[in-house]
Order: sequence, then C-alpha cells, then structure tokens
Amino acid sequence: MTNAFTPDGRFSYVSHFEDNFVSVIDTHTFQEVKRTVLAPKLGNVTFRPDGRYAYVSVISANVVAVIDTATYQVVKRIPVGKEPWGLIVLPPAGS
Repeated sequence: MTNAFTPDGRFSYVSHFEDNFVSVIDTHTFQEVKRTVLAPKLGNVTFRPDGRYAYVSVISANVVAVIDTATYQVVKRIPVGKEPWGLIVLPPAGS
C-alpha cells in the first residue's frame, strides 16, 4: 500500500497492492470518499502539479492509469514498460 497527497493536501490517494482499487481519503475527516477500481497489483501514486489528474502505476497491466480528480474516473491508460512502480511528473520542456 502506498499513498500520495493532492497538491493542496485535501485528499490522500491510497493504492492497495493486494486489491484492485485506489481509495480517496478526505484528510480533514479521515473518511474514504471514493474508490476507483483499476486492476490488481497497484504501485505508486503521484499528481500533476495543478492536481487535475492522479497517476497510478498498475503493475499487473503494465500501464499508468490517469484519474480525473474531479470525477474520480479513469480517463486514460498509458502503456509503459514491464511492471511499473515508481512515478514522477515533470513540467513540460522549456517551462
């Protein structure tokens, strides 16, 4: 299990390695507000700097899932190498 906080600190996204979902936890109430189902064997979570999207490595599917943080829906699956774990989001070149 790993987690990452949204850039504003309001929510924690928790990936569950042995399960197939990401829990979104309200950091003020410590309550789960949403579960987004992905696939088994989830890795790390990170965010776009503005917080619009969360990125979750899906180890069993060799993809990074992109979650819209306003709707909690998966909007894209990016194919990557075998068994992705770590993630980092960089600003666009030249910015």
